[in-house]
Amino acid sequence: MVKRLFRDKLHKADENEIVFARRGKSKRRLALEGSIEKAKKNFEKRWDRSSDKPTVIRSKFPWAAPGLQVIDYYLWALQRLYERGEARYFNLLRPGYRLVVDLDDKRNNDYGEYYNNSNPLGPEKIKAF
Repeated sequence: MVKRLFRDKLHKADENEIVFARRGKSKRRLALEGSIEKAKKNFEKRWDRSSDKPTVIRSKFPWAAPGLQVIDYYLWALQRLYERGEARYFNLLRPGYRLVVDLDDKRNNDYGEYYNNSNPLGPEKIKAF
């Protein structure tokens, strides 16, 4: 999923600083670095163009990085929508979601479903498992 998240994105900035949430005692940095490198190689292969921008990967506890706390809250609201059909928190944050990609919902497309302003996400659109 990390490889997909950064597909065609790492060449745009002069430098990339990626901060991932650290959970428990597990250090996932090496696995994440591998996924980022795969994303860069896939970009080079797909576009025949180098993606050699410097990339720094950090792993921090959410309490040590305010941006991670914000992202955690947005993901929590999205999780409540998907798992419980509870939209109240999601709806409060709706303007902050530019794009939600549901890779598992292949009802209409093999690549999943994209939700944005022209195709807004709501409880009625979530795939029932």
